[in-house]
Amino acid sequence: MASASSYAYTTGPITASCEVSATFKDQLIRVTSTAGANGSITPEHRDVIYGKTTTFTVTPKIGYIPAAKGCDGVLTGTTYTTGVITGACNVAATFTANSYTVTATASANGTISPPNRTVNHGDKTTFTVTPNPGFTATAKGCDGVLTGTTYTTGVITGACNVEASFAANNTAQTIYLHTDALGSVILETDASGQVKKRTEYKPFGESKDN
Repeated sequence: MASASSYAYTTGPITASCEVSATFKDQLIRVTSTAGANGSITPEHRDVIYGKTTTFTVTPKIGYIPAAKGCDGVLTGTTYTTGVITGACNVAATFTANSYTVTATASANGTISPPNRTVNHGDKTTFTVTPNPGFTATAKGCDGVLTGTTYTTGVITGACNVEASFAANNTAQTIYLHTDALGSVILETDASGQVKKRTEYKPFGESKDN
């Protein structure tokens, strides 16, 4: 029986007229794909006709940026198109976290620092809020919370701003004056009735505290 080896066809012993008939079919080459964390590439492989190109879909998770290389291709949007396939090769997709600018602003009578931070998608960050003496700080924005002088944001999924404001400490106090029959102040109390000061008088109206 005749056999084929390395594209050379060897006949069997010739004892009569005969004909050799050759047919050809496309050679298929396997192109595989792999993906790193935080995204995917599909399909896992394609069988590609020699001399043709093929495509893969690269899909990042929300907040991540895709990249891909291999098989002399190019990524456009989420579609990776290989170069002309002449041998087995692999397309590798990777994904990096997007980053956002978190800014900070402060009203009068205090500061917040730093003025901004660059934060990766899914991370948190902190700012230092410092009120002037005699003032109390509050802050809001980026789903965060102020603990002492440290403002910690929530998980960052986009650009946002932290606002710090400062209010004067309330030290004002209402004092009630109590008088005797002559109208002289003999007692001072606060709103809760606590005695703050007592005054006694010498003859002729001179107070003993003078």
